Amino acid sequence: IESGWSKMKILVIILAYVCYSSQDPLLRYEDLLASQGGRELLMRSLLEKLSEPIEAPRSNGQLVFGLPVSLGGSLLNTRSSSRCCKLKEVSFKYKDGVYTKDVINTVLEMTGVKNFSNVEDVDHSSEDVMRAVEIVADIINGDQRPFEDMVSIAAASKDLVNENIYEKAIKMVTLRRKDVNLNNLIEEQEFANLVDREGRIKEKEAILFEKERILVEKEKLLAERERLLNERERLIKEKLVFKPKKEDFEV
Repeated sequence: IESGWSKMKILVIILAYVCYSSQDPLLRYEDLLASQGGRELLMRSLLEKLSEPIEAPRSNGQLVFGLPVSLGGSLLNTRSSSRCCKLKEVSFKYKDGVYTKDVINTVLEMTGVKNFSNVEDVDHSSEDVMRAVEIVADIINGDQRPFEDMVSIAAASKDLVNENIYEKAIKMVTLRRKDVNLNNLIEEQEFANLVDREGRIKEKEAILFEKERILVEKEKLLAERERLLNERERLIKEKLVFKPKKEDFEV
């Protein structure tokens, strides 16, 4: 009986090894972050299944983004800790605390990005749409966030914005970063268009800044004019008060 039990244990171990070895090797988030190819895979995965939630399996089921609770992830994490990819919280640069889903959503609402529903078709030649793409790219990339932080913010933002705007924003982020290269993902003409649009947006921002400066100066001049008018009115009143009456000169 003991010999039969030993043979049974060996058979179970062999079967387990065969089953394990027949599976695709698990991706490790740390390994993906550390290599150029891994970072490209992560960026490509963000652009897969744009109409599905961020938690949907990607890269042929090998990759599932798991958001931290602060960025909208579930309190009950049922995924295996060995599965890729468990995203990290992102700290504020100049302030204690972490970024949250509510913070990102509030910024999107204040800047008008939420005016576009998640699934509507958008006109990418529209100035409003181009501005929305720029804003989402700025939120995701920040001031050249560490790649791991950028992925967390990108994943958290995906289900909060229009999917077409999000796609363009992710591609714009790749233009700005030095640690990832997706030239094969972005067609040459589209690449040039994005660079051109970004340049035009910056020019328009400079024009708007100058207009705002002129308006401020105009307000200062109007305030000074009003002050002078008030001073003139005061002097006129004083002159009327101290004006000699005719009877004061009669003997």
